[in-house]
Amino acid sequence: MPTKACDVTTLKDIAAKLGVGVSTVSYVMRGKGEEHHISKTLVERIRATAELMHYRPNVAAQNMRLGRFGNVALVLGARWGIGHLPADLLTAIGDQVEAHDLRLLINRFEDQQLTDQDFVPRILRELSSDGLLIAYNEQVPTQMIALIKRFQLPAIWIDAGLPQDCVNVDDLGAGRLAAEHLLTLGHRRIAYSHFDWPVAVTRGGHHSVADRRRGCEDTVRAAGLEPLEGALRTDAADRTALIAAARRCLAGPDRPTAVVCYGGEDGEAFFAAAHLLGLRVPQDLSLVVVSDRQRPILDRLWTTVCIPLRELGTQAVTMLSERIAAPQHPLAARSFPHHVMPGTTTAPPTSNPLPSPPSSTTRR
Repeated sequence: MPTKACDVTTLKDIAAKLGVGVSTVSYVMRGKGEEHHISKTLVERIRATAELMHYRPNVAAQNMRLGRFGNVALVLGARWGIGHLPADLLTAIGDQVEAHDLRLLINRFEDQQLTDQDFVPRILRELSSDGLLIAYNEQVPTQMIALIKRFQLPAIWIDAGLPQDCVNVDDLGAGRLAAEHLLTLGHRRIAYSHFDWPVAVTRGGHHSVADRRRGCEDTVRAAGLEPLEGALRTDAADRTALIAAARRCLAGPDRPTAVVCYGGEDGEAFFAAAHLLGLRVPQDLSLVVVSDRQRPILDRLWTTVCIPLRELGTQAVTMLSERIAAPQHPLAARSFPHHVMPGTTTAPPTSNPLPSPPSSTTRR
């Protein structure tokens, strides 16, 4: 038994204390006692002695024997807005990393580093990591993708829309689910809104930008209807401009009775515009948002198409473990569906809808 505070108890110390072989103690401490036919009584004695002697596994030594670091790195882009990490996604990643007995490192890099053919092959060693989780899902440099493939780095991309080594959410399905919910309620005048649409498309934005709209509008057309023009562009990105754009969309005589909103910001603008125009939500206007969780809006609860963040984070780590074990074998991407959480911002359209709201020139 160690005699000094700085002494470290080893498997050999425990074996000597009990008069058994070191391999026997090793099997027990690795949870392989039953596999090697070690009696339950001896297993209990070994574990009790290890606890009494304050034994702690030498993880670093174990990893050295395995040729691994025991860490995985979550890689983020340094540019603002690159890599979306909501709390539920990060929590799920952390939980699953812990379940695999690994540790999580978080690192940010400039594009120049992640496209440098001298740096990329060294990135695992630089980060003391066995694999990479890449939360870099918008404007991904093609050179970065090519280098990671070329050097066979164990890496899983998070919601980057790639066909291999990637976990994705089904944003085409998100738009479809939102439209189906409104069609089931009886709506026939359905619009889709994303205020950042032109900017996002021009800069090569996240795949959800195009997919959610297409999923919604294709579903409306499949029902024999024509989707209405929503608020897809604004002159400025401030809240006043968003509300003004939503108000223009709702002020005409042929206004929509329901709007599918890309995200919460769009939904809030339409909610405010409806109030300014004297339209009731959901009696006169139904609103659906796509978001990471269902949230309240004043005294109501958003009808939400929920993003499967926990599934995304859990499966990203699971797939990375598979890639670490077989770095030469890429994995097919896995996609996860959204689900609808009905709230109090959607309802069947009124049989006698209100007349067209007054224009901004006649309303105070």
